[in-house]
Amino acid sequence: MSIDKDFIINDAELVKYTGDAYDIVIPEGVKRINASAFSDYAEIGMISLPNSLLVDGMFVNSQGKYWRGWFDPVEYVIPGLEGKIVRKIKLPSNLKEIPEGAAVEIGSRNLASPLEELLLPEGLEKIWSLEKEKFKKIVIPSTVVEINSLYGIQPLEEVVFLGEKIKFGQQALSKIPNLKKVVFNGEKTSLSQGMFSGSKILEISLPKKLKAIPAHCFQDSELDVIEIPDTVTSIGTNAFGPCKVNRIVLPKKLKKIGAYAFSECETDVIEIPDTVTEIKEHAFSEHGPYKIVASEKTLQLNRDAYENMLRKYR
Repeated sequence: MSIDKDFIINDAELVKYTGDAYDIVIPEGVKRINASAFSDYAEIGMISLPNSLLVDGMFVNSQGKYWRGWFDPVEYVIPGLEGKIVRKIKLPSNLKEIPEGAAVEIGSRNLASPLEELLLPEGLEKIWSLEKEKFKKIVIPSTVVEINSLYGIQPLEEVVFLGEKIKFGQQALSKIPNLKKVVFNGEKTSLSQGMFSGSKILEISLPKKLKAIPAHCFQDSELDVIEIPDTVTSIGTNAFGPCKVNRIVLPKKLKKIGAYAFSECETDVIEIPDTVTEIKEHAFSEHGPYKIVASEKTLQLNRDAYENMLRKYR
């Protein structure tokens, strides 16, 4: 662990770190970090950032702005990370919001390899975007109530949501190609339209009291196994169509299946529970290489939704 005498600080700027600790805790009082502060180090275990880098709970640029103007250059909280290896970055404990069009980026996108984990503080409330950063794992604290986007973070492998109820922006976790694990600890969180569209997910644990799978939620995604909680009563338009999924388990209390919900979905079998009372047009496409299992009563709800499928497998 680093100690204060290892830091050269001039007028609240960290000019140089001279110690040899693998994990570096930048002392309080530092308001800026010089691009040469860590120039002598090729690899750092963790950098912990102080609250003194914040103004009103947010990072600001050299002009004291929270948001970057149209012509403002990109600024980094930790400049000079080009080509270095940093395992983790711990954000300040008083951080409240990562705003849309933030005035500064953390700087992880300049690393030689992605962070193993970006550590967020308990007390953080809103995340508008982290798509410019590079990290493999992130745990969203229980205090976060709104997330606009983690869109397209290429190296991201694991996301854990601790909050009981989080509001997500559309396509919040879309276009992420390497997700190995997604966990929702909060039972009442709702998903957003197109939330995982275009992502590849090995394992996902949905909120236990989820009520609906919204439109386009898993469209164009790749999934291993997905078990939809029995609290879900509706599946929206193109929710899974098209997508690739090895196994899908529909909820026992499902009532509504939207148009094209499983159109061109690549899986083996889809079993429709008898609780379903509404099936929209083309919910099951003839192009899907799967078999439908359903009672005659359920099939009569809307035979046009899967008539060609029935011809194929009867």
